[in-house]
Amino acid sequence: MTDSANPTNDCGESQESIDKKILNEFKKYEKGFDGKSKPVYWNHCGEKTTLKKIHDDANTGDNSVAIIAVTREQYNIENFSNYRKYIKNTLNENTFYYGLWPDKDKDKVEYDISYVIQNNWENIQKHLNLHDRMNEGVAQKMALIIDKDGKWAIQNNEKS
Repeated sequence: MTDSANPTNDCGESQESIDKKILNEFKKYEKGFDGKSKPVYWNHCGEKTTLKKIHDDANTGDNSVAIIAVTREQYNIENFSNYRKYIKNTLNENTFYYGLWPDKDKDKVEYDISYVIQNNWENIQKHLNLHDRMNEGVAQKMALIIDKDGKWAIQNNEKS
């Protein structure tokens, strides 16, 4: 779970400490979390955040953004270090988010690590299909489009 190659970060605490904080937050919020629940997000330091704040942090002005999960069908955080390294080293993204998403098909709470890109249909489709090998060949089902007010809509993957 811990990134031994990066024991500290700009959060002022170890990744192990952040992982524990995220796990505790996930366990706290997943109680009562169901298919009707709205997604919940935390920043890379484990601080709860809003979709509006995620949009604002992307510095796109009034333009909407898309949040793409690298994880798929993850129900624990044991593999999070691999996903973090992938986001940082392969995608060259330094800003990422942790989230809870309702997996309605399996009646479970999915644990996500996500990153933000510009809202462009072709680019979103590319990113939805970019992480298959990280998820045993399973593509992402959707992206979350976030507008400047924090309202969101789903853009489905045309391949799933």
